[in-house]
Amino acid sequence: MEHKRVLIPAKATSEPSIATDMPIVAAIDFEACIMQAKRDGVDIESILQRHRYQRGHDVYPPLPLVDYFRVERDIARALDDLTAHLSTRKLTYKTGEFILNEIKKSENLVDAMQSLSKYFNMMHGDAYNSISQTDKTITFIIDDADFPYAMPEDSSFIQFIGECVQIKTHCLLDSLCDGLASTALQRVGIKRSKVHEAKEHLSFWPRPPQIGKNAYTLTYNLAIAQHSFGQLGRIDLSSEGVLTRVINHLEDNWASMRLRSCSDQVRELVEQGYWNQTQVGEALNLSTATLRRRLSEEGETFRGLIKQSRLGRAMQLLDMGQSVQTVSDALDYSDVRAFSRAFKRWKGMSPSHYLSERK
Repeated sequence: MEHKRVLIPAKATSEPSIATDMPIVAAIDFEACIMQAKRDGVDIESILQRHRYQRGHDVYPPLPLVDYFRVERDIARALDDLTAHLSTRKLTYKTGEFILNEIKKSENLVDAMQSLSKYFNMMHGDAYNSISQTDKTITFIIDDADFPYAMPEDSSFIQFIGECVQIKTHCLLDSLCDGLASTALQRVGIKRSKVHEAKEHLSFWPRPPQIGKNAYTLTYNLAIAQHSFGQLGRIDLSSEGVLTRVINHLEDNWASMRLRSCSDQVRELVEQGYWNQTQVGEALNLSTATLRRRLSEEGETFRGLIKQSRLGRAMQLLDMGQSVQTVSDALDYSDVRAFSRAFKRWKGMSPSHYLSERK
């Protein structure tokens, strides 16, 4: 049921080796965070060295996204402030038992989103988070227009922080729901207004985010978000716990993908919406010819994997009890008839017939 990025971890050094498909944070994006920590008296160099990260020729190298969150966690720990002094309002914060109990009672992604929105608002003392719902989608909205940033004049850095908060929110939801959030994710909206301003950490998302939004948005398929995921385990939403949960979630994704076959990695990318062979090759840092050769060596073709992936996803959603219309929408078909024709070609029966046989 998990829906994971194809990520290959690398340790950052003065001459880092960073896989092209790994989300990274450019030095220019997090230098303001480092400078702020220094001004606050944090021994930032020790923190960076702890994560095997150091300057090279007076310039900081890029940092893998998961290591950026490690540095952020260590700064927050040193300052006893969840925001790492990026906000003028310090958050040492005590866990609100009522809200925490609400999250523990969550039975599906919708419940978790609503509880997490309330929890974040309680922490920050204002309504920066909200939920919007239509008949087909549910959206987590992070509106930081009036958030008390410590560096309001640095708009580029504030955008970066907002995008990282958005990534953390999705990771929290995905970890709480055992991967269901990634399965349900349909769209991501960010506030950047220009395509050329897109940053490398945004490659975390399976599809390019929609730009020029008034707030940061995470839009999920409502029918999938309403699917029960079972009882939640231990939840720690202290300043330490939030970032640790995000870090562990990212690490689990990376570790599970490291030794995958080429065909398995292609399947993952196809499931994330990469249906163009050239795009898949670029994501895996392979030429189209090399990609074809490796798949052929494993007895697969790109077209065959596309077919397998879409059929597998359709059957998975139908087995979850989703309607034919919902599955058609989730797989981006133009209408139900087009989906039904494709399913019948794959399976030899209509999706309605398949559903009736399942009963």
